[in-house]
Amino acid sequence: MRRRAFLASSSLAFAAGIAPAAALVPATPLRDKLKTRAESTDYREASTVADVARLLAELDLRGAPIAHGSIGTTFEGREIPYVVASRPMVRTPAEARALKRPIVCVTATIDGSKVEGKEAILAIVRDLCISTEKTVLEDLVLVVVPILNVDGDERVQPEYLSAPDQNGPARVGTRTNAQDVYLDNDFVLLQAPETRALLSFLLDWQPDVFIDLSSSDGSFHDFGVTYAPSLHPGAYYGGVYVRDQMLPAARKEMHEKFGIETFPCGHFGHDRVLPEPPPPADVANFGWFPRDYRPRIGVNYLGLRGTLAVHVAAYAHDPLERRIFTTRAFVESLLGYCSDNDDEVSAASHTTLRWIGGTVPLRAVLESQPTSVQTVAWENLALDASPDHEAGVPEGFKRTGTYTTGQLPVYDRYTGEDYRVQPKSFVFPAVYASYLEPLLHSHAIFYNVASVSETVVVQEFLIESISDAPPVPANDRRTIVLAGTWREAKLYTTQPGDVLIPGPQPLGPLVSVLMEPESDDGFFAWNVFNDVIGAGALAPILRVMEST
Repeated sequence: MRRRAFLASSSLAFAAGIAPAAALVPATPLRDKLKTRAESTDYREASTVADVARLLAELDLRGAPIAHGSIGTTFEGREIPYVVASRPMVRTPAEARALKRPIVCVTATIDGSKVEGKEAILAIVRDLCISTEKTVLEDLVLVVVPILNVDGDERVQPEYLSAPDQNGPARVGTRTNAQDVYLDNDFVLLQAPETRALLSFLLDWQPDVFIDLSSSDGSFHDFGVTYAPSLHPGAYYGGVYVRDQMLPAARKEMHEKFGIETFPCGHFGHDRVLPEPPPPADVANFGWFPRDYRPRIGVNYLGLRGTLAVHVAAYAHDPLERRIFTTRAFVESLLGYCSDNDDEVSAASHTTLRWIGGTVPLRAVLESQPTSVQTVAWENLALDASPDHEAGVPEGFKRTGTYTTGQLPVYDRYTGEDYRVQPKSFVFPAVYASYLEPLLHSHAIFYNVASVSETVVVQEFLIESISDAPPVPANDRRTIVLAGTWREAKLYTTQPGDVLIPGPQPLGPLVSVLMEPESDDGFFAWNVFNDVIGAGALAPILRVMEST
């Protein structure tokens, strides 16, 4: 392992407001001109898409090694900006791959009310670009989408309307986009143009590592950042390496280099998010529990695709300046890991190409035993009847600055449930092709359209019941749960126009999760076939077991 190049300016210097050394022009005027919106307003405001464009234009004027543009347009027609930074500069995915370095994509503001991520990553790009010293830009290609939910980001309103428990700034955007879609729940259905644009962009650039920047609230712990890999147990390639290699290394560096304590992303309470742990007698809720594992969430979805995906969540109850500081420190640690271990990271992200079929879990449950028992501290909130609401705290409470420390069982992963052996292929009769083909194209799943007839051995699925799944937060689409049985094998003759989707393909685990009728987050669950299914009927899908 070679020692990585150090970043342009440390997070400690950033937090103290120290200008980067060896700037291209005198330090103070340059930093003043290149400040982010948060820095220039003493962390009272966050950057708009116009502020992003201004900063990138200023970097252009100084010959920074960046290329930038738009990944697509929002529902209301706004451009979604991106920037690529590398030495030597690259402008296209082909040029990036020719360098044979890890490609790392960082996205922020998928939720328009969560603003620390865009401020942190913009500051990182700036400082890497204006440094005359060697940086990680010599070891990797950094691709950044600083504001994905541009429509939501531009709909600025008082923070208490969008994120009442977040500690500043006073005005932020909305959680959902202009269609009222929560983008981070949209990676299966892809109903929003922003989500489709991001996935198309990622398919072009094929990043080895994907980092999503956000924040979390509700539980009052003492961790500056929480983190998660892809939590779906079918993310054999994109989840395990991140969980067991990347994140422990980043956590160690955060403690040793920055003095910041981090922890797996989650919350107190299982059935509901609690500000502090309940009494141990409440066995079901006593502990630390993980976020959702389903692929509707971007990091979980990309892990199923084989991408090394990481969710980074600042502590929303911290002031904005602190959230930017901790987010930036964690991203710098991840970039440093990718720089130190570039060959290993690239190799790990390509293991999905080895998939030749196997078993895939269609749903998951929390592991029955905790991964560990760890010492955790939580803040003791006090009741507060005053009419002045304290920022970052639920109404009716105030912070005390005092903490209780205790031993908690930590659950940070799920185990697979209802495993299915992949068939040779899934077949959808031609009459249903119009339901399916646009989604297959958007997800870049390999499929064939039959041009001749062929007799194959298949199973068919009898739907026995359909029920409503629990509602999806901040999303107007309800999902359903199908129960039924696969019938005994029979002969079927494919017809021209039938859609055939092989199971053994690089995206094999994702294929099973999306196609199987009993998957809790697939196309059937998301009502793609809602007007042609019913209890007692056959589902419009066949499993090809063998050719005759």
